[in-house]
Amino acid sequence: MGLLSQTWKIKSVSLDGADKTSGYTGFTLVISGTPGASSFVYTTSSRPATSPWLGSGTWVFGADPLSDIIRDKGTADELAMKYSVNDTQLQISFNFNGTGYQARTSVVKGAWIYVFQL
Repeated sequence: MGLLSQTWKIKSVSLDGADKTSGYTGFTLVISGTPGASSFVYTTSSRPATSPWLGSGTWVFGADPLSDIIRDKGTADELAMKYSVNDTQLQISFNFNGTGYQARTSVVKGAWIYVFQL
């Protein structure tokens, strides 16, 4: 949890291999929680009109806590994600099959890769 608990600023975004970074100017992901807790909190800001991210929610570690996160477990928005993190960068990847949040369009379906930096 230690390295993850930060305010992460977007560095790059891709959807099915296509660069989508320009649509995420100013996007941030804040991850917080207490080490040893069973669930943690995330909030986002500056989401584009069509996004696979809710404004906020919870997440838990998956089967491999060194690479798996389950966002919004137990809800209709549950999503398995892979991550890697170091002292300066966080990468999150996932396949999104929902209709998206805010604008409710289907253009957010696909394989996403988000790279964040401090």
